[in-house]
Amino acid sequence: MEKPMTIKDIARIAGVSPATVSRVINNNPAGVSRETRAHIQQIVQTYGYQPNNVARSMITKRSNTIGVVVPDIVNQFYTLLLKGVEDMAASRGYSVVLCNSNNNEDKELRNLSYLRDNYVAGIIYNNYRMSERTANLIRSSRVPLIFVDNWGDPIDGICVRINHQHGMAAMANYLLDMGHRAFAYLAGPEGVFSADMRRRGFLDALEERGIPFAPRGVLQHCAYSEEAGYEAAKQLLDEKRSITCFVCANDLIAYGVIRLLNERGLRVPDDCSVTGFDDIPFSRLLNPGLTTIYNPVQQLGRSAAQLLIDHIEGAPPPPQRELLFDTHLVRRASVKFLPL
Repeated sequence: MEKPMTIKDIARIAGVSPATVSRVINNNPAGVSRETRAHIQQIVQTYGYQPNNVARSMITKRSNTIGVVVPDIVNQFYTLLLKGVEDMAASRGYSVVLCNSNNNEDKELRNLSYLRDNYVAGIIYNNYRMSERTANLIRSSRVPLIFVDNWGDPIDGICVRINHQHGMAAMANYLLDMGHRAFAYLAGPEGVFSADMRRRGFLDALEERGIPFAPRGVLQHCAYSEEAGYEAAKQLLDEKRSITCFVCANDLIAYGVIRLLNERGLRVPDDCSVTGFDDIPFSRLLNPGLTTIYNPVQQLGRSAAQLLIDHIEGAPPPPQRELLFDTHLVRRASVKFLPL
């Protein structure tokens, strides 16, 4: 097997020192003439030289790799988030490694330890809840970190997120204008930042309009998943609740509700309306299309990566600790107008 080229081999062929080759390869060609730089780059290309990034990171204690930690890669929200991160990272010369914690604290701790031990340049982090053990590991690692769409308590950090309250308030006002009053609000997991903010936005909007949620409305917490939506809807329908609209804290919950309604022979929206939140791609393909709230997930990913790389490369942090992005209502065909 042919021995791989080394920096010393490139230096010998180019007639320069290994230090000069290293400066050119690492895009820091201070004191190297344009002609010498071009000569070295041509040799590197001719011989197909590939730097040993693992060895380099062990020496420098840093790499050009960003870690992304998410709780559930099955959710299309995180696929879109990763796309945004990768697009920005690639444009800045960084690669991305994905770690899926599967909503498991021990797995998340292993993922964070792996990223730290492999000298990632920084981490983009999202999870439904942060445990004290996770917070302690992040603090001790001293790796640059950006939160996405969740707040970092008990860690003070920079967070890139959407205005959850504004988004769900827009949904509430739309449904009220469409004549709905008997809501089943499937609120997502209790104690999770995004779910709590969306619930607050919905209830506050009703209060501002002078329309009580109770006694006609019912609120139930559930996981951010299709199966959880199905089970929550099943329980409410089995209780013979009079519901005109299921308001779901994310699109996956709405998918589960729609599956249950279809199994019961109930038509959306003729027999019952359903709404979601996030506007992940499948929502527009449903029949009828799901009325939901657009969440600029890819933009969140791009912005998080840009902030992280800027920090890695020495830029001062932004003056605000929270970067907030707007949402908007996406009206499709899953809501029926009910004359009052």
